[in-house]
Amino acid sequence: MKGTKYPYTGKKGSCRADGSGIKIQGKTKVDKESKAGHLTAIARGPTSVSVASSEDIFVHYKQGVINNAAACTTNTDHNVTAIGYTSNYYIIKNSWNTTWGENGFAKIAFNGEGLGVCGI
Repeated sequence: MKGTKYPYTGKKGSCRADGSGIKIQGKTKVDKESKAGHLTAIARGPTSVSVASSEDIFVHYKQGVINNAAACTTNTDHNVTAIGYTSNYYIIKNSWNTTWGENGFAKIAFNGEGLGVCGI
């Protein structure tokens, strides 16, 4: 079902899926400290990843790339959807509404191998 027919309401309710949406064909577990594993999974499609969302740098994000590892711990407490990446950062979609970040999206820098900025 397209988002225009089934918009986000931010209210508790029942699923109205009509069976016309995306079909999940499988799943893959990725080591949380494997950047290569994350990139491979994201290249296949949207990927659920955990982030440290309670840090000010994440909560008050408006634009640009979150790249200050010292300002964002790796204590993850929220899941987002990684939808893409560049050579320097992940592109994530948050569920907090389009008023957060860049219309509901953010860019979070890689931090070498291992846990990335904000725990990705």
